[in-house]
Amino acid sequence: MITKILFTIVVVFAVWQAFRMLARLQDQRAEKKAVRDQDAPRQKGVENMVECPVCRSYVAQGAASCGRGNCPFV
Repeated sequence: MITKILFTIVVVFAVWQAFRMLARLQDQRAEKKAVRDQDAPRQKGVENMVECPVCRSYVAQGAASCGRGNCPFV
């Protein structure tokens, strides 16, 4: 009889410790995510697309040169 009570106490204690450990891990992950989100560079908004007069394809307005000799985007 006493072994059943002791076993139950040990199981309850182990489950309680496991929940505490999981809660601590969740808090640590949330803190890391918050720091990562603060350090992440902000993305620019939407850029307008403009038609390239040379090749007639649409590129972002702030695009760099495609490598062609007559590319107007420098």
